[in-house]
Amino acid sequence: MKMKKSQFSNMNYKKSFTLLEILFVIFIGSLFFASTSIFTKNLYETNQENEKIAILKIDLNSAKIIIEKNIQVAKTKLTFKNNNLYLDGNLLLEKVTNCTINQDTQYLYVDFTIDNSITQSWVFKL
Repeated sequence: MKMKKSQFSNMNYKKSFTLLEILFVIFIGSLFFASTSIFTKNLYETNQENEKIAILKIDLNSAKIIIEKNIQVAKTKLTFKNNNLYLDGNLLLEKVTNCTINQDTQYLYVDFTIDNSITQSWVFKL
């Protein structure tokens, strides 16, 4: 069976059109995969940073509660040395870059900075 020239050229057009469709689908899929990968990477990094912030908030709240519950000990034994805050010799907060502890007859004032970024000022009634 012989093919006519018009049938043969029509078949080549169909093959080339199918090849273009496949290339187009691969290109679109590659763009989708690349954008999804970038989004996933950014989401992962954001979640890690949010986790660090949440842990730091928990540490700060815990330290504040410990001082409040042990205010009589904190009056005399709350110390800052080696970039750490200690209560009665026990580590209370790490990475404290600056700290001042003052008291008067009614209040204990604790001002500090953690990681050169977060500054807290606490006032405790004695």
